[in-house]
Amino acid sequence: MNNCPVCKPVVFKHDDGWDIYPQADCEKINGSWIPRFFDNPIVEDAKTKKEAFIEFNKCHAIGICLVIV
Repeated sequence: MNNCPVCKPVVFKHDDGWDIYPQADCEKINGSWIPRFFDNPIVEDAKTKKEAFIEFNKCHAIGICLVIV
């Protein structure tokens, strides 16, 4: 699952890796979703985008969103 209608994941790349944030914690700026605050990621500092989504999927056991938004 790379898309969840509950947390609506936003992928954010930075110098230390890849983070995934709930869309509720982000703002759309110039067509891109940017986290408002960098203190509540679902996944933090994954080495690759693929690894970020592997960790993200662990928060969605049996297709149920376990992310507290």
